[in-house]
Amino acid sequence: MRILWLKSDLLLPLDKGGRLRTWHLMRHLAKRHDITYMSFAENGQESEIEGMREVAAEVVTVPRKDPVKRSLLFYMDAARYLADPLPYAVAKYRSAAYKSKLMALLRDRQFELIVCDFLVPAVNLPKSLPCPAVIFTHNVEAEIWRRHADTKSSGRARWL
Repeated sequence: MRILWLKSDLLLPLDKGGRLRTWHLMRHLAKRHDITYMSFAENGQESEIEGMREVAAEVVTVPRKDPVKRSLLFYMDAARYLADPLPYAVAKYRSAAYKSKLMALLRDRQFELIVCDFLVPAVNLPKSLPCPAVIFTHNVEAEIWRRHADTKSSGRARWL
């Protein structure tokens, strides 16, 4: 199966739980499937891009650099999205360059599955897709908290 895996960033270094979960899932999938991994990358991440080839047959990147958090540029960037219906954390990844490369991949290759690793890459998907797509949201903490709240007997305990 040919899989197109879309993500906002590279998985290396493996320093966070989400990155580790995705890496190990992709490592197992790569044994039987051909994975093309697409993400944003900053200048100087060449070794990380090369390392991604352990879990992906092809790595496609789009240049991106976020402004330093709490800097003037960060606040100016965030202000651009005040009227956007999407949250800043998702909307800031809307990218003409990412969408253009994505459209070229979908036009030039035949994939059997598209995986959007979390919500961020979904803002760049076209309305019509040539194959099934899934949103992989591996961060289950919110679901755990929801289940805890649902099982509490008192209204106060559910609210907390």
